[in-house]
Amino acid sequence: DAIREAWYASTALGGGWPDAPAPASTTPAGCVTREGFAAFLYAVQKRPPTRMSKPPVGYIAVAHRDSLWGAGSSFHLPSAEDASAAVKAESAANPADAAAAAAAPAEPKLNAEQRRAVRLAEQGESLFLTGGAGTGKSLTLERLIRTLHERHGAEAVFVTASTGIAATVIGGTTVHSFAGIGLGAGTVDELIVKISSNKYNRQRWVDCLALVIDEVSMLDGDLLDKLDAIGRRFKSNPHLPFGGIQLVLSGDFFQLPPVGMEKANLKFLFESKVWPEVARNVCLLRTVFRQADSTFVSLLNEMREVGQE
Repeated sequence: DAIREAWYASTALGGGWPDAPAPASTTPAGCVTREGFAAFLYAVQKRPPTRMSKPPVGYIAVAHRDSLWGAGSSFHLPSAEDASAAVKAESAANPADAAAAAAAPAEPKLNAEQRRAVRLAEQGESLFLTGGAGTGKSLTLERLIRTLHERHGAEAVFVTASTGIAATVIGGTTVHSFAGIGLGAGTVDELIVKISSNKYNRQRWVDCLALVIDEVSMLDGDLLDKLDAIGRRFKSNPHLPFGGIQLVLSGDFFQLPPVGMEKANLKFLFESKVWPEVARNVCLLRTVFRQADSTFVSLLNEMREVGQE
């Protein structure tokens, strides 16, 4: 629990870990580098770190550093097998903790609608995941991210959202930060020059095989078209949407509208030119899990859809 609290605290400060660990000689006694801690989190949650996470300053104190990673190690991120072995060794030394982990509730099962979305991701298809509140979008998106990691490798999957708060929830960054476009103002050619001037921004586009964008209802349609044009420039398949990057878009257009600097010219994402190409597979989640009262659910749906006919 202490380790998880430390992780959540680090996330609140910006989350994450550096591209390379700090030298072991600079690591304070009784502490672990952020990268070593990320390895532990990877083993526990089976969720590889996202490349775009920004590290907080300093180190995270972890009581069992030596027993987990060995005194004086350089804390290079281990493989999933090595990290899993370390956690098993720790569990053997603490039977009570192992028993508590075994008694933890089983992972929720997906319904048919959710499984279809995961199946499409497994097949390399781009998709748009949507549905009302309480239909399991967050759970499904988590499984989709895991599926993309398994298909492409964590280093090629970039998890983003339209806002910083939404990005924090899913352990990612804003789509603007991923793209290296700042506020996204200017023409495509101007943004290309801006991205190309920074080797890290340019390399992210080159490395990206799958891009997740959450809360897409708040994105401007023109911005999506700009991102599409940028992807086509930096990838080897300029004739494919986003240059062949697999897209997983998630959000609900019945909720929050687009936001941006030019309010008078904002468009919904489905008004963009590239939308028909990237959203051919729409996964609509209809089953509401958050409410058990069917009458109340029907009332909520009527309020949600009022004026749409």
